[in-house]
Amino acid sequence: MAEFEPADKDSTLIAALAALFGGLIAIVIYLLKPSDRFVKFYALQQVATDIAVAIIAFALYALVIAGMIAGAAGSAVAGGAAPLISMLSFLPMACLGVGALAYIVFRLYSVYMAFTGNVFKVPVIGNFIAKYV
Repeated sequence: MAEFEPADKDSTLIAALAALFGGLIAIVIYLLKPSDRFVKFYALQQVATDIAVAIIAFALYALVIAGMIAGAAGSAVAGGAAPLISMLSFLPMACLGVGALAYIVFRLYSVYMAFTGNVFKVPVIGNFIAKYV
Protein backbone atom coordinates (compact mmCIF):
# COMPACT_ATOMS: atom_id res chain seq x y z
CA MET A 1 0.00 0.00 0.00
CA ALA A 2 3.01 2.29 -0.13
CA GLU A 3 2.43 3.12 -3.78
CA PHE A 4 0.60 6.35 -2.91
CA GLU A 5 2.16 8.36 -0.11
CA PRO A 6 0.70 11.70 0.92
CA ALA A 7 3.09 14.55 0.14
CA ASP A 8 2.21 16.38 3.37
CA LYS A 9 -0.56 16.76 5.95
CA ASP A 10 -2.49 19.01 3.55
CA SER A 11 -2.60 16.15 1.06
CA THR A 12 -4.48 13.96 3.51
CA LEU A 13 -7.02 16.70 4.21
CA ILE A 14 -7.52 17.45 0.51
CA ALA A 15 -7.87 13.73 -0.32
CA ALA A 16 -10.40 13.35 2.50
CA LEU A 17 -12.41 16.27 1.09
CA ALA A 18 -12.36 14.65 -2.35
CA ALA A 19 -13.54 11.36 -0.83
CA LEU A 20 -16.24 13.09 1.21
CA PHE A 21 -17.78 15.31 -1.45
CA GLY A 22 -16.93 13.43 -4.65
CA GLY A 23 -18.41 14.51 -7.95
CA LEU A 24 -17.50 17.97 -9.18
CA ILE A 25 -15.53 18.83 -6.04
CA ALA A 26 -13.29 15.81 -6.63
CA ILE A 27 -12.75 16.85 -10.25
CA VAL A 28 -11.76 20.37 -9.16
CA ILE A 29 -9.40 18.92 -6.53
CA TYR A 30 -7.91 16.61 -9.17
CA LEU A 31 -7.23 19.58 -11.43
CA LEU A 32 -5.80 21.76 -8.65
CA LYS A 33 -3.31 19.18 -7.32
CA PRO A 34 -1.85 17.53 -10.45
CA SER A 35 1.49 16.63 -8.86
CA ASP A 36 0.19 14.80 -5.76
CA ARG A 37 -0.53 11.16 -6.66
CA PHE A 38 -2.26 10.49 -3.32
CA VAL A 39 -4.81 13.27 -3.90
CA LYS A 40 -5.24 12.37 -7.57
CA PHE A 41 -5.92 8.74 -6.67
CA TYR A 42 -8.63 9.58 -4.14
CA ALA A 43 -10.25 12.18 -6.40
CA LEU A 44 -10.38 9.90 -9.44
CA GLN A 45 -11.50 6.90 -7.42
CA GLN A 46 -14.37 8.88 -5.93
CA VAL A 47 -15.50 10.23 -9.30
CA ALA A 48 -15.40 6.73 -10.82
CA THR A 49 -17.27 5.28 -7.83
CA ASP A 50 -19.92 8.00 -8.02
CA ILE A 51 -20.45 7.25 -11.72
CA ALA A 52 -20.75 3.51 -11.05
CA VAL A 53 -23.21 4.06 -8.18
CA ALA A 54 -25.29 6.41 -10.33
CA ILE A 55 -25.52 3.82 -13.11
CA ILE A 56 -26.53 1.07 -10.68
CA ALA A 57 -29.10 3.32 -8.98
CA PHE A 58 -30.56 4.33 -12.33
CA ALA A 59 -30.93 0.67 -13.32
CA LEU A 60 -32.61 -0.18 -10.01
CA TYR A 61 -35.00 2.77 -10.31
CA ALA A 62 -35.88 1.58 -13.81
CA LEU A 63 -36.70 -1.85 -12.36
CA VAL A 64 -38.89 -0.25 -9.69
CA ILE A 65 -40.82 1.68 -12.32
CA ALA A 66 -41.13 -1.42 -14.51
CA GLY A 67 -42.47 -3.37 -11.51
CA MET A 68 -45.02 -0.67 -10.79
CA ILE A 69 -46.17 -0.62 -14.40
CA ALA A 70 -46.36 -4.42 -14.46
CA GLY A 71 -48.34 -4.36 -11.20
CA ALA A 72 -50.80 -1.82 -12.58
CA ALA A 73 -51.21 -3.77 -15.81
CA GLY A 74 -51.47 -7.03 -13.90
CA SER A 75 -54.24 -5.74 -11.67
CA ALA A 76 -56.29 -4.80 -14.72
CA VAL A 77 -55.74 -8.17 -16.42
CA ALA A 78 -54.88 -10.86 -13.91
CA GLY A 79 -56.86 -9.81 -10.88
CA GLY A 80 -55.50 -12.19 -8.23
CA ALA A 81 -51.91 -12.14 -9.48
CA ALA A 82 -51.57 -8.37 -9.11
CA PRO A 83 -49.98 -8.43 -5.64
CA LEU A 84 -47.40 -10.94 -6.82
CA ILE A 85 -46.58 -8.89 -9.89
CA SER A 86 -46.34 -5.63 -7.92
CA MET A 87 -43.88 -7.30 -5.52
CA LEU A 88 -41.39 -7.16 -8.39
CA SER A 89 -40.80 -3.51 -7.53
CA PHE A 90 -40.08 -4.31 -3.87
CA LEU A 91 -36.79 -6.12 -4.47
CA PRO A 92 -35.09 -3.26 -6.35
CA MET A 93 -36.36 -0.83 -3.70
CA ALA A 94 -34.85 -2.97 -0.95
CA CYS A 95 -31.57 -3.13 -2.88
CA LEU A 96 -31.60 0.66 -3.18
CA GLY A 97 -32.06 1.08 0.57
CA VAL A 98 -29.38 -1.41 1.55
CA GLY A 99 -27.07 -0.08 -1.14
CA ALA A 100 -27.51 3.51 0.06
CA LEU A 101 -26.56 2.54 3.61
CA ALA A 102 -23.55 0.57 2.38
CA TYR A 103 -22.46 3.50 0.22
CA ILE A 104 -22.62 5.91 3.16
CA VAL A 105 -20.48 3.56 5.27
CA PHE A 106 -18.05 3.09 2.39
CA ARG A 107 -17.75 6.83 1.84
CA LEU A 108 -17.12 7.58 5.52
CA TYR A 109 -14.51 4.81 5.69
CA SER A 110 -12.84 6.21 2.58
CA VAL A 111 -12.72 9.67 4.18
CA TYR A 112 -11.20 8.22 7.35
CA MET A 113 -8.55 6.30 5.42
CA ALA A 114 -7.64 9.34 3.32
CA PHE A 115 -7.43 11.59 6.37
CA THR A 116 -5.12 9.17 8.17
CA GLY A 117 -2.86 8.93 5.13
CA ASN A 118 -3.72 5.34 4.21
CA VAL A 119 -4.84 4.09 0.83
CA PHE A 120 -8.24 2.46 0.50
CA LYS A 121 -8.99 0.91 -2.86
CA VAL A 122 -12.53 0.18 -3.90
CA PRO A 123 -12.32 -3.48 -5.01
CA VAL A 124 -12.62 -3.14 -8.79
CA ILE A 125 -12.43 0.58 -9.35
CA GLY A 126 -9.43 1.26 -7.11
CA ASN A 127 -7.13 -1.14 -8.93
CA PHE A 128 -8.18 0.29 -12.28
CA ILE A 129 -7.58 3.89 -11.14
CA ALA A 130 -4.22 2.97 -9.57
CA LYS A 131 -2.90 1.96 -12.99
CA TYR A 132 -3.54 5.40 -14.45
CA VAL A 133 -2.46 7.71 -11.62
